[in-house]
Order: sequence, then C-alpha cells, then structure tokens
Amino acid sequence: MKIDAHQHFWKLCRGDYTWLTPDHSRLYRDFLPDDIIPHLEARGIQPTIVVQAAPTVAETEFLLELASQHPFVAGVVGWLDLASRQFEESYRRLRQCDKFVGVRPMLQDLQEDDWVLQDAVIENISLLARDSFPIDLLVFPQAPPLRARTVATGSDPSCRHRSLGQTVDQRPAVRPVAKRYSRTREVPVGHVQVIWHGDRGRPGKMAPRRFASLCL
Repeated sequence: MKIDAHQHFWKLCRGDYTWLTPDHSRLYRDFLPDDIIPHLEARGIQPTIVVQAAPTVAETEFLLELASQHPFVAGVVGWLDLASRQFEESYRRLRQCDKFVGVRPMLQDLQEDDWVLQDAVIENISLLARDSFPIDLLVFPQAPPLRARTVATGSDPSCRHRSLGQTVDQRPAVRPVAKRYSRTREVPVGHVQVIWHGDRGRPGKMAPRRFASLCL
C-alpha cells in the first residue's frame, strides 16, 4: 500500500492562510479533494494524511470535516496553540474525532527561537507525551538542536519527552548551517522522523538519512 503522508487542502476564502499570497501564483487557488483524487488514482496511492496550512483551530476543524466526507483521508495533522492555557480543552475536544492524528505548531513563523521552552509549551508537550500523541515540528535549519532539547531525555528539565513521537518537517536548508549541525550532533533522539523537502529544482540533493543525522 502506498500512502501520501503529507498533503494539504486549502480554501482561500477562509482567510487564515497568512503565508499564501498572490505571489505564490501556482498555489494561489483552492486545493480540495477533487484536485488530488486523479493524482492518487494515477499513482496507486490510497490513504493520505492531510496536514494543516494555517495556524488556527478553525482550519483544523475544516480539515476534519473534509476528512469525514472523504474516506481516502486517513488522518489530519492539525494546529493547536501550544502556549495556550486552553490547550488541553481544545486538544481533548479534537481527539474525539478518530481522524485527528497529530499536532503541528508552525515554529518557522515564530520570531523567538526559544519559544518552545516556555513553561506552558513544555507543559502541553508533556500532555502529548503522556498520550503518545505525535507532534510535527515545522522548522528551519537553525532550530533542530533547540527543538531536540525540548523532547530528549537528559539533565535539562525541559528534556524529558523521549516517549513523544515526532516528525521534523524541514524546509529547504542553508548548507553551511546544516554542515555545522552535522558536526555537533547535540542530542541523540532516536524517535524522530524527518521530512526533507529538498532544494527547488534540485530534489534529493540531501538524502533524508543524512539530514536525519543532523537533527537526531
């Protein structure tokens, strides 16, 4: 069985895709289930996992509604505010839907590199860890070592989430930065998966296995 483990839907009129502007000419239109079905059929792909594209609970609910209408959508990785004191309430409510399968905070849009080390964020990540609920970390190459500190087991009190399944969704990297991380290997975290998007026009230039060694 082939699975598309990371795809998106969006509907522009919803209005919460702050990153999606007319400058993204090929992307600046609605992308809904009818757009992807022919491609799935042509490639023999059956289930897919839909991943959030906006930092709002409303978009996550929109994706869950689409998933309820289309059996080929096996799950939704949604967004919740990890810094919110209402996180657990929203999380428990969404978990009532079987197709809610993960959380993705959009870390790449945050100005503070240490945002993930806030007490409220650590507390809410701990909740996900206790439930063994996956978290998908969308980061730029500067972030993996700091990100790893929040989830590894170690002497740092924030490093206590080895039970938490994670996916590092890595945007195109600047190679000098990536090379530096390949030497440091700060934290060995064996339970992290990496999605490498590659450089535009140069797919596969950095193999996933090599990049995994930078983050783990």
